[in-house]
Amino acid sequence: MRRGNNPGNLHEGHFMAHIGLYQKFNVYMSFYEDAVNTLYRGVSEGKKSADGIAMPLLFLMRQTMELGYKYTIAELCQISGKNYNPKADLHSFKNLHSRLKKEFDTLWQNGGVGDNLKASFDEHYELTEAAMTWFDKIDPKGENFRYPQSSFASNEKVNLLEVKNKFDEAMTLLSFTIDALTGGMGS
Repeated sequence: MRRGNNPGNLHEGHFMAHIGLYQKFNVYMSFYEDAVNTLYRGVSEGKKSADGIAMPLLFLMRQTMELGYKYTIAELCQISGKNYNPKADLHSFKNLHSRLKKEFDTLWQNGGVGDNLKASFDEHYELTEAAMTWFDKIDPKGENFRYPQSSFASNEKVNLLEVKNKFDEAMTLLSFTIDALTGGMGS
């Protein structure tokens, strides 16, 4: 049975994905962020319904932010000469958010970050907190968008535009802090 998965009759090699090739946090996070933007674009251009996209989009947004937190913390720890195990932090946004601040402040206190970058970090940290708080409230353990369950009332609604704006603000901090510190050479 053909399902129309190759409407352009592209060569089979076009569909070959190198899933083991990109094992760096920043690349991994970037791919997830691109998937978020692709799904959201379907809604924002009127090609997909918000209802049909919401759960996978919110799942990917939360996962992307979690990767962003862990990537940024890992890089800050590396710059400070510390080891970091991202799996140990599990999925708690509150813990990740406070750990991010702690690691950045430690780096700043030790002279690894200038006052200008510290002020910029603090500003974006507050904006990121809005997204973190929203996701932590609606999905504290990172499970509510994975499976159909009774976590949400049947009349509960989410404005995807508002969530996407919060997500974008969060990703500004989580994507660019390390770029500012390393000149774009984060691992």
